[in-house]
Amino acid sequence: MTPSTLQASILRHLTFTVGKDAPHAVAHDWRMALSHAIRDQIVEPWFASTRRTWDEDKKRVYYLSMEFLIGRILEDATINLGLYDAASEAMAALGQDMRAVIDDEPDAALGNGGLGRLAACFMASMATLGCRPMATASATNTGCSGSISTMAGRSRRRKTGCARRIRGNSRGRKVPIPSVSRATSRRAMAARSGCRRKP
Repeated sequence: MTPSTLQASILRHLTFTVGKDAPHAVAHDWRMALSHAIRDQIVEPWFASTRRTWDEDKKRVYYLSMEFLIGRILEDATINLGLYDAASEAMAALGQDMRAVIDDEPDAALGNGGLGRLAACFMASMATLGCRPMATASATNTGCSGSISTMAGRSRRRKTGCARRIRGNSRGRKVPIPSVSRATSRRAMAARSGCRRKP
């Protein structure tokens, strides 16, 4: 993909996906437009990988984790696709600093511990080895939201919203979890631990 072609794709997404015109776009708008343009280059290989898996009757590795500390992914995806130089040139032609646009990306809210980072490393390693990994995490309304990935098409769900978010609701399953109030939860924990609040 040439810088001019990528530039046209960024402008198209800025206008029709983000809903902004160039003179009034801020860093977040440019980042989302660039992310969509980069994602366009990921989707077809993702589909091709999935078709190949089915055609060859290959197994997939499904990795279930409560956390995935994947970190910022826009720069990583751009480099992996061999489009970093083209993207930098395209953004410069649009009057934007590539570094500033990339630095605008927040960290994905999919975990906050070492196990989340370990899970992300496992996924990256399996993708590198061609193991066709699929990851999934719980999606809750109380903390880190979850979702999943493969880099023959990586898709991520984040609390902050993301251009790479591709939802697969048709295959999702809801798991009912009884809601417990914070007060009730504290009383239950105190009872289990044998602690009692002083009068």
